[in-house]
Amino acid sequence: MALLDFLLGLSIDEVAVRYRITRTAAENELREILLAYGFDARGSDR
Repeated sequence: MALLDFLLGLSIDEVAVRYRITRTAAENELREILLAYGFDARGSDR
């Protein structure tokens, strides 16, 4: 659901607030979900 909320336009901060997690946890969760679907979501600092 976090990915859907993000794709529908919520910011990372809004997703974090909605699911009562930290911003970092929300970023990590979205990265994990995207990687599971085959997208490289590691960012440019890899």
